[in-house]
Amino acid sequence: MIKLSPRLSRIKLSPSTLAAQKVRDLRAAGRDIVGLTIGEPDFNTPEHVKRAVVAAMNRNETKYPPIFGIPQLREAVR
Repeated sequence: MIKLSPRLSRIKLSPSTLAAQKVRDLRAAGRDIVGLTIGEPDFNTPEHVKRAVVAAMNRNETKYPPIFGIPQLREAVR
């Protein structure tokens, strides 16, 4: 058996995570609930976004960006 540090017992789930689970549970029970917790979208990730993510990962673009953002993205937004 794995012996865990007593410090781990002090780690608690966040209130927003608990509230989000309650929303999921109530919806599964057939309740009509508006979830205002963790901001998860109510739609699947679009295919073109999935392809762009895979392409970026294949280019090893997996690190945090510069603090002011990626220049190409800043230009596109501007």
